Amino acid sequence: MKAIELLHPDLPELLDELLRRQSWSWEQVERGDARLDGKPVTLRDLEWFLINADPVLWAECNLLNRPEDGGGLWRFFDYQRPSLRLRHHVVHQDGAEVGKTREIIALILWGIVGIARGSILVGSSLDGDLDEIWEDLLFQISSNPFLAEQVARTTTKPYRRITFANGLKVLFRPAGHDGSAFRGVHVRGWLLHDEAAKVTNPRSWSEFWRAAKPGAEIRIYSVPTGDRLCTFQRIADAAVPAEQVLPPASTRALIASILGRRPVADETSRTVARELGGRRWVRFHWPKTIMPAPFWCEARRQEFVEMYGSPDDPGYVHNVLGEPGDPEYSVFPARLLDPCTRCLTDYQSVELRWDNRAQRLDVLARRLNPQHVAATGEATGEDADDEAEGRPMSPYLEVYRDSIDMSDYHALDPSAKRARIEELVRSAVRRPEGMLTGGIDVGSSSVTEINVEAGIPGGLESWLLRVHLTGWDWYAQAVLISVLDDTLQPAGGWGLDATGVGKSLLDVLHGQHEALRERVSGFVFNAVVPAINPETGEPQADPQTGRVPNISYKELATQLLERALARRAKEIPADPELLHLLQNHTYTVTPNGRTFLKRHDHVVDAWRCIALRLYVLAFGAATSSPPVAYKALPGRSDSSAGLKDF
Repeated sequence: MKAIELLHPDLPELLDELLRRQSWSWEQVERGDARLDGKPVTLRDLEWFLINADPVLWAECNLLNRPEDGGGLWRFFDYQRPSLRLRHHVVHQDGAEVGKTREIIALILWGIVGIARGSILVGSSLDGDLDEIWEDLLFQISSNPFLAEQVARTTTKPYRRITFANGLKVLFRPAGHDGSAFRGVHVRGWLLHDEAAKVTNPRSWSEFWRAAKPGAEIRIYSVPTGDRLCTFQRIADAAVPAEQVLPPASTRALIASILGRRPVADETSRTVARELGGRRWVRFHWPKTIMPAPFWCEARRQEFVEMYGSPDDPGYVHNVLGEPGDPEYSVFPARLLDPCTRCLTDYQSVELRWDNRAQRLDVLARRLNPQHVAATGEATGEDADDEAEGRPMSPYLEVYRDSIDMSDYHALDPSAKRARIEELVRSAVRRPEGMLTGGIDVGSSSVTEINVEAGIPGGLESWLLRVHLTGWDWYAQAVLISVLDDTLQPAGGWGLDATGVGKSLLDVLHGQHEALRERVSGFVFNAVVPAINPETGEPQADPQTGRVPNISYKELATQLLERALARRAKEIPADPELLHLLQNHTYTVTPNGRTFLKRHDHVVDAWRCIALRLYVLAFGAATSSPPVAYKALPGRSDSSAGLKDF
């Protein structure tokens, strides 16, 4: 048989497997006896079929390194190949400079043979972030006569765009501040979003998702920033790890995937919203530590440690390890929360969303799934089978769900309103065991958080209930809090953030619910109090000046929580949403001390209120408004027991 030089070192093995599947021999192909659709197939035909069908082979046979990088054809690292070959919605949570841009370039140009008359959208946070991708594309096109012949048109204004001869359009758009550049774009091929963690406006993402037509494949890439509330990080955290869904790394599996490849979307996942809410995101994680030498070695590790100052520095964690870690200046970093995080089976998360337009109240009560991998590190039972099939196990078990007609609520008399709320609470809320204390924070955007802990000051305090309200007016909230007080019977009472709009709710509570006057303490967070020793309650002087400085109630509450976490006197439920909110609460340093970020801080402020309420019960300190006087209400079996401990 006449020798033929193949274009890629992987092709002999791949061709052997392809011929075996077709029951052909090399001699049959050489003689022209191998036929498809009645036409003879040559070895060169089969070679180019495999190259064009696989993005890795195609890129390594067509794309060149720049002269300053040594020239020659591209060669991907082993860890890059599975991502390029996987046809799925993909999220890349990676370190810096590990090959994300190369993957984007390879997919775009492979689209010339892989997506006939389709379209590709390449997005990023800013137009400048697209410069490197654009320049690399132009270099590859100018270096390859075949690619240059395929370009029909290139434009740069108002946005960059390449149109290829087969009708493929590649559109480059910055997300900007609101995603307006994505409007009017409709994509059948790939939606590729670089620097995705930098895009924090939900409107930008909604415009990006809207560009996807059924069957489009979405791939988002970023170095994490520590912002655990951004859309990118939420998707990455909920995605299926790639190692759970990748086919076996074998020649047979690769040929099978090439011959049997199907589109990403199916009849049950026609909309992007359904895709985002379903189980179809796959997460790749490429830290720099998986790169071969000299890109990663001991000398490089020491260089990065010196550059960032510490392997625990957020810059090192984000850019080298590709981990979300903590945001800069996190109030509750992972080093404080992780040792205190538990899979608390008694914990409940209750959402009560009042839709005032539809006049309905949507109720969802959940508890933690004890089999969830994030909580136990091990999957068992039916959910373990889901994991094996690539369907991520939910961290929650649904306890109760309902949608209640509230159109007549405001016309009811006070006793009927209370009866309606009592029925709701009986259905959705279960009283935790132990000595309870509650905290309440009222947001300015109709968002209220209610937290309840079990425990006593100085002992172990467990966070066992979170109630999230949206759309409730102050009067309805006051009724709910009164009903919760009767249902939960918290021996420690309630602390409430009485700063701003919280003062209005406090006035309603004290004015219309007499029993709550002495059981709900209001704390004005920006009021000042002398710095104290959290262990003794005594004023704590500055060792340099000998004077007792003043601090805000918010700072005092934060110090109480930080101290309790440091000595592991808190138990935090392994609720991903809750942990995201806690770790993403940050501060800035000013000459007057810490200023805490006022963003998604309602659950944290409710937690602060619990800390302050427990503190004043322990040491009798005066609150800002009104004075605290703990008094057990009659008929409460748990109010007197353990009262001496307060």
